[in-house]
Amino acid sequence: MVNRGFQSRAANHAACDMEKQTFVLRTENRVDALRRVAGIFSRNGCNIETVNARPEGNASVMEITVFLSGEKARELKKALNRLYDVISVDVKAK
Repeated sequence: MVNRGFQSRAANHAACDMEKQTFVLRTENRVDALRRVAGIFSRNGCNIETVNARPEGNASVMEITVFLSGEKARELKKALNRLYDVISVDVKAK
């Protein structure tokens, strides 16, 4: 029997090897916000190359910058915007 979940992840990973992209997110500075953001990329089969998180302004908002390879920006942006602590998502292609 073939494990379809494994094939699906392999196909997703292959799709994320196309072009370099930068995601800049502003989130509420809450416990586990970075874990939830990273989980979106992981569930979509994308490898994060670099991530940077820092407080912004009065420290109630955090800016998360994620660098990765892939072409699934539209799907990822939609999924990230569904997270309740995400304020905004900006995607830049390199």
